Amino acid sequence: MLAVKDLVKHYPVVAGLRSLFSRERGKVVHAVDGISFEVAAGEVLGIAGESGCGKSTTAKMLVGLEEPTSGRMTLDSEDLNRLHAADRKAFYRRAQMIFQDPYGSINPAHDVEAVISRPLVYQGIRDRADIRRRVLEAMDLVGLRPAEVYLGKYPHLLSGGQRQRLCIARAIILEPSFLVADEPISMLDVSIKWDIIRLLRGLVADRGLSMVYITHDLASVPTICHRLAVMYLGRIVETGPTLDLLRAPSHPYTHALVSAIPSPDPGRQRMAVPISGGVHDAVHLPKGCRFADRCPIAGDICRRVDPALEDRGEGRAVACHKPDEARGLAPGAAVPA
Repeated sequence: MLAVKDLVKHYPVVAGLRSLFSRERGKVVHAVDGISFEVAAGEVLGIAGESGCGKSTTAKMLVGLEEPTSGRMTLDSEDLNRLHAADRKAFYRRAQMIFQDPYGSINPAHDVEAVISRPLVYQGIRDRADIRRRVLEAMDLVGLRPAEVYLGKYPHLLSGGQRQRLCIARAIILEPSFLVADEPISMLDVSIKWDIIRLLRGLVADRGLSMVYITHDLASVPTICHRLAVMYLGRIVETGPTLDLLRAPSHPYTHALVSAIPSPDPGRQRMAVPISGGVHDAVHLPKGCRFADRCPIAGDICRRVDPALEDRGEGRAVACHKPDEARGLAPGAAVPA
């Protein structure tokens, strides 16, 4: 099981010699500001929010691409920070990432076999027959069939969906126990997106993986995520079982995101939740709730006191002073049972 406790990532506004003379000396960007969550084996946790909320920074810390400012991450009770620092090879046998861009995350000079086999070579595996066998198995699992047709092809000859399948094959070839999927469908055509979602869902079910699924598109969440955490300006503002949360949000920001989900029923009336302005400056944070300036129900306490993420029962938690009032803002999403 993956467990994250009080994870923080701050970036200095200025660095180097400039920091000695700048008015911004000592100030930081609050990219991720004390988030906690757990993901069990065979479970997918979705992390959703607007650009700049900290979800991709969280993803990078989980796989060692960014070092946390503070906090603790463990996988099966083993400290991931320590494992990454001490033995990167051991770390990457257990944790892998599927990147958002299937075009930029593949070396264009490598053919399909070289791309997928690269993690095996990095781990010191030299048996060519064994490498070929494992590459073919991974290709079959992700639907690059017949594998022999694709082995010698270069990335520019593949479609966007095929490239993302290639990235997934590379991520699973070491049989990791934990995957991070950072917006894996955001750059794909609509006709391909659901195939990739079904593929990821099948891998989690068949292999008992833990997965963190990063997205700004809540429409895809019910299909793959067991639980959902909504982030805003570096904090988790609401979390709970996916269907329960989407049907009855308890935070005004979650309501706003849910109201933007396209409905397949053209006759269904939707009530948009009005929020004004853009995301607040992540350097000069407001005193109270970080969403208060945009919230349609914010009161005096919201602008004075930063709400903690509090347990609401039934696996739900919300960081809001007015969760009951927030529930009445608009109907939730029409998601299937």
